[in-house]
Amino acid sequence: MQSFFQVAQQTDRALVINLKQAYLLELFRESGIDTPRIDDDHIRIYIPRKTWGVYEDDRFSEKIQLEDYDNWEREFLDHPHAVTAHDIRQNQEDYIVRCDFFELKELIDIKPELGSCYIRSVCEPFDLEMELDLKKVENWLQHFNLFPYTQIHASGHLSYDEIKEFIQTVQPKTVIPVHTQNPEVFQNLHDNVIIPEKGRKVVL
Repeated sequence: MQSFFQVAQQTDRALVINLKQAYLLELFRESGIDTPRIDDDHIRIYIPRKTWGVYEDDRFSEKIQLEDYDNWEREFLDHPHAVTAHDIRQNQEDYIVRCDFFELKELIDIKPELGSCYIRSVCEPFDLEMELDLKKVENWLQHFNLFPYTQIHASGHLSYDEIKEFIQTVQPKTVIPVHTQNPEVFQNLHDNVIIPEKGRKVVL
């Protein structure tokens, strides 16, 4: 998010995030964590149509319009930076829309213009299920003329240097690598490393 937010700032656009991300950013703000703020000029909060699809439809009462949204979501509906698919569709050059696998259906309402690009910023598939999901994504992107797309590798794993910096910063008494193919490498980073073995209990 930080990377795309910086791109939005540099290109004078707004990064469109979903309701859950807006909620998390508010929690970060309340905790004093330095993250983008939802009231920043380069942030917009996407309000999807959801189940009934009647939000901002004056033919329905406010009560009916709100029934699609959980209580925690409703606090963002009237936010000055809230946008709908209609808002984005009318001024597409003003936005960078974050859209993951489960949100690709939003493209039906957004209707990306010819020449729009899609950046897939996740790790490449490494099993059959992920390959099938990628095929579904590519079918969506082809349908909306967003193919070919740009793939940028991104994962939740730290690099060697980042792990080293983390250990130096935290100064743990013991390091127990549990999610790595090369646990012995950690012995170069700390004096007290316990490498887990199958069937051996590790007491914390």
